[in-house]
Amino acid sequence: MLHPRARLAIVLLTLFAGCVTVNAVLKADGSGTIEMVYRTPPNATEAMEKRRFSSNQVKIESLTLKPNAMSTLKVSVDDASKLSTAPGFRDVEVTRLRDGDAEKLTVRLSNANPIDIKDDTKPGPTFTITVPGKVIDANHEAKVSGERITWTFGLREYLKARSTELVARYTVPPAGAESTPKPKGEPHE
Repeated sequence: MLHPRARLAIVLLTLFAGCVTVNAVLKADGSGTIEMVYRTPPNATEAMEKRRFSSNQVKIESLTLKPNAMSTLKVSVDDASKLSTAPGFRDVEVTRLRDGDAEKLTVRLSNANPIDIKDDTKPGPTFTITVPGKVIDANHEAKVSGERITWTFGLREYLKARSTELVARYTVPPAGAESTPKPKGEPHE
């Protein structure tokens, strides 16, 4: 019989094989959308996944379920800091802190059971967030383009960390200015 940590490692590797891609849009009022492509757990049903990724504050906009393959989920949230109210996002903590003409966004991704897979070659998750102002800086050597930040991790690096923080500072749009980030593909100033 496998040790519980070994079973967990197998489950995590199965879930992250092909890995996770997250594209999020944060609006100036704190609401937003998230589109996530992820490996669907074996035996998952549409009803199970909808329960897992929704709450009173997190609404499912669409779900393309492919059991034991890559599925696509799109959710909306009225307040990004309430994302963790959905069971599937319980390990995600979002905070925003205003500092003068800038705002600091922190997304903390907790991992209660870190493991070391001893393989640096496997790609890990990619997180892209579009914010409502020009990005000033971001951590983890993120790629920045206008209002968009992309963090990319190797699977080993991501799975062995107890938590990963995605931190970015961006300018706050002046009152009355356009406060909704432009959709993917539109030019940014």
